[in-house]
Amino acid sequence: MLKLQPASLRFRQIEEKDHDLLVQWITGDTWPHHLFENPTEDDVRKWISKGKYDEPDYRAFFAFLADESQSNAVVNTPVAYTRLEELTDLTPVFDLRIRSDFRGKGLGRAVLNWLTRYVFTQTDKLRFEGHTRADNIGMQKVFRSCNWVQEAYYRQAWPDKSGGTHDAVAFAILKSDWENGTRTPIKWDPSNE
Repeated sequence: MLKLQPASLRFRQIEEKDHDLLVQWITGDTWPHHLFENPTEDDVRKWISKGKYDEPDYRAFFAFLADESQSNAVVNTPVAYTRLEELTDLTPVFDLRIRSDFRGKGLGRAVLNWLTRYVFTQTDKLRFEGHTRADNIGMQKVFRSCNWVQEAYYRQAWPDKSGGTHDAVAFAILKSDWENGTRTPIKWDPSNE
């Protein structure tokens, strides 16, 4: 199994000149556990036209794999995409998509660690949050391995295109925990103090 090191990845912020690549990349794969599992070109172009990639509220990145056999030359096709959302709010959240042929190889952990470092060093945020469907066990493992703490469980809160709903979970990390390599436990029942 391919094990990815953070140094194997190169990140580039998505700009207007990348919109056609973004459309091609997102529509070229299937995204289980997302509301739009098979987004169309029209879907992605609507997201772009609605400003879903524009600052100050959003910031999106492609992750490229460096080819170490060629002096770390960057492979031209992105292996992952991530987008920061709600950057003007107190707590930003994110979207993360990994190309299907790279899932299960440690890429999620590398991208989330990079994104967390980015949020806590390039913004003034003190807290960073992420959500996933409760049946997305792989993403929950990624959160836990990156020192994030599960803070909530939402019943029937994640819609799908067929009109159904799924349970969802929320994880977060505090800047102080990230800086200190700690994990502050949740006080689920304040009466037990």
